[in-house]
Amino acid sequence: YMQPLEADGHGNDVYIVYMEIKRFEQTHLNTEMHYEILTSLLGSHEAAALAMIYSYNHSFSGFAAKLNATDVMTLSTMEGVVFVFKSEVLELHKTHSWNFMGMGSDDLTRMPVQETVHGEGDIVIGFLDSGIWPESQSFKDDTLPPPLSSWKGVCQEGEKFSKSNCNRKLVGARWYSKGYEESLGALNTSITLEYRSARDQEGHGTHTASTGGGRAVQNPSFLGLGRGIARGGADRARIAICAGADILAAFHDAISDGVDVISVSLGSSPPLPDYFSSSSDIGSFHAMEKGITAVFSAGNDGPDPASVANTAPWGITVAASTMDRSFPTNIMLGNNKSIKGQGINTQRPSDTFVPLVDGASSSGSGVRPLVRISPSRSSLKHTPAPVVAYFSSRGPSTLSPDILKPDITAPGVNILAAWPPVIPPSDVSIDKRVVNCNFLSGTSMSCPHVSGIVALLKSIHPKWSPAAIKSAIMTTAYVIDTSFDLIKAGESGKPANPFDFGAGHVNPVQAMKPGLIYDAGPADYVVFLCSLGYTEKNIRAIVSSAKLNTTCPKHGSSASDVNYPSIAVSNLESITTIKRTVTNVGPEVNSVNRALVSSPPGVEVIVKPMVLVFTRHITSVTFSVTLRPVKHSDGVYNFGALIWFSRNHFVQSPIAVRVNNIKDEYAEKIHDAVSAV
Repeated sequence: YMQPLEADGHGNDVYIVYMEIKRFEQTHLNTEMHYEILTSLLGSHEAAALAMIYSYNHSFSGFAAKLNATDVMTLSTMEGVVFVFKSEVLELHKTHSWNFMGMGSDDLTRMPVQETVHGEGDIVIGFLDSGIWPESQSFKDDTLPPPLSSWKGVCQEGEKFSKSNCNRKLVGARWYSKGYEESLGALNTSITLEYRSARDQEGHGTHTASTGGGRAVQNPSFLGLGRGIARGGADRARIAICAGADILAAFHDAISDGVDVISVSLGSSPPLPDYFSSSSDIGSFHAMEKGITAVFSAGNDGPDPASVANTAPWGITVAASTMDRSFPTNIMLGNNKSIKGQGINTQRPSDTFVPLVDGASSSGSGVRPLVRISPSRSSLKHTPAPVVAYFSSRGPSTLSPDILKPDITAPGVNILAAWPPVIPPSDVSIDKRVVNCNFLSGTSMSCPHVSGIVALLKSIHPKWSPAAIKSAIMTTAYVIDTSFDLIKAGESGKPANPFDFGAGHVNPVQAMKPGLIYDAGPADYVVFLCSLGYTEKNIRAIVSSAKLNTTCPKHGSSASDVNYPSIAVSNLESITTIKRTVTNVGPEVNSVNRALVSSPPGVEVIVKPMVLVFTRHITSVTFSVTLRPVKHSDGVYNFGALIWFSRNHFVQSPIAVRVNNIKDEYAEKIHDAVSAV
């Protein structure tokens, strides 16, 4: 099958044609067959001879020829033609983020439990977003069995959305508007262009749902760019999507309906509300109590420090980064100077220059303010990758700086996914283009990648808690890019740190076999809330279980003591000791793990014991981490890492410490002295 390229009928380009016909042993017979196909297309042997460039007979059967777009459309429908593409693309590739993370179809054979590759169909991902376009090919239900009897969701009808829009893939949909209308007045759908239903009129929800859980779609593209195979991370997982602003109600319905993962690509910008007054933090706490993992976007307010949103420790907070696909675009200026940039330009080539500025503005300047922009190309293996996106919100958390946020980074730049065809890809009314897939960037796009990975982990380890799943994702992350250097932050070339990417870039295959995990539960998070000075009344506003003890311990507590897969101390004035507990979940019951410490500059880190021994009877071990400031500082963060390694596993945790051991009056004197110098 071949998705026809956009055709204008003008101009010839070189295209490569892949054939599915079995190659003949005599290579000349293959060549003759190729000429016959081209002759039937162009009308004469002479025209075919002029158009033919190469006939491929060895690694595959196919040919390269000069064709116009109309020829390509016709050729694409011919029997035996697998794929046709411009010669700039040298191999079939996928759209592309899951391949970049090692989750392409060729990579799935490396998974530790093979049956889970197609066994995640019992997992339901709930998306709280702007809705869904159910007709998208990403939500087809071919080959899927009915959902489990434990699924209790509904397909809520509404404007242009009926029960028939749900299927064995899209197993439920709800929509919410009451809270919005009570606050801001009744929806005027003629002005807002919003549906009174779960149907998506914004595009965001369709895009995120297809990224996290969409089915494999052959040859999607944005007007020819990014063509390949698009799919979600858990492409057999079910999808239940909620549209609207009534987040807490949506959380409760999702929990009651029986979802396994909740994906939330939304949030507030700092200043953040307290956890007890945040509907998403409360809703995600309730989900965590029921064993449901909530995954959040970190926000798009970067690169400013302390801009990260969704910072509750019981959720997973996802930053955004690039992948190794780029879209190089040549720009020719009026003085014939060529500049290479990045862009999404799908217009056909033109020799026409267009003005950059108003003619009157450049009068008498002696320059030619003209530009010609060439069509963009899709290019793989762009280096370095990943790079933390400029817009991705950064830590530390403004609500709880002793919990390191964000937790992880994932692809979130130029992500190609499903799109409602009634919405212009630019979301501008004068844009008349119609597309079924669109490129978007943001932590909204990185969040569903991790949601899909959580669904896969849940299918492999159904008894793992949300904290265990988060630990597996964080401690197996990597911090080295494709150029074998530290991952960079933005385009500055500056090495990224844990406030940029958390534990690093998600590594889904390794997350399935983490070796050790840092586990935690509702009682641990109550102690965390106590460390923030919350009253029992505040805490009761967050928890849902009446059986959960919400009385704070008399001896006090520190947020740094939460059994988290990272370590953060925001105010180190003197020697401080924190504790962590790890549980062996690896295949080796008898396991020896040794500590490797990279201390933050100016801080001595002492781990006791330095060796953890696990047996059949000892599955969890507690260790201490003592941090001692060895320099004077008035509040600068430095970073390090703690790694537990065994014969088969590396379990890495980032460390972020701010030494703050100079009294205010001395800090002021030092500042004045430095300023004088």
